[in-house]
Amino acid sequence: MVQENPELSVEVPLAWTGLDALATLTANEFLITPDAHDDLLHLTVGLVSPPVLMGSDDEQMEQLRDLTYITVRALGRFALTPERARRLAELLNESLALYDHTVAGDD
Repeated sequence: MVQENPELSVEVPLAWTGLDALATLTANEFLITPDAHDDLLHLTVGLVSPPVLMGSDDEQMEQLRDLTYITVRALGRFALTPERARRLAELLNESLALYDHTVAGDD
């Protein structure tokens, strides 16, 4: 086990690079699978698009009833330690609170 010495700790800011080269993808489905063996949480991010339905209302309802599943297109899979998953949850909560306050107008 590595012992950390707080007296030797130095905080260095991060500089994100390459963001302009990445596509912005919309995601609306998330799957988290814990892996106790690796002590990781696997976060899979995906996109579900509604099925294309054609015809009259009755025909569309019949098509919906015939569906056995709707496909989720996986966009990425990320392995997070529990510590980093907690940090991600904190960042999401902070960002949502800021969004609610500034954009949605909630007080």
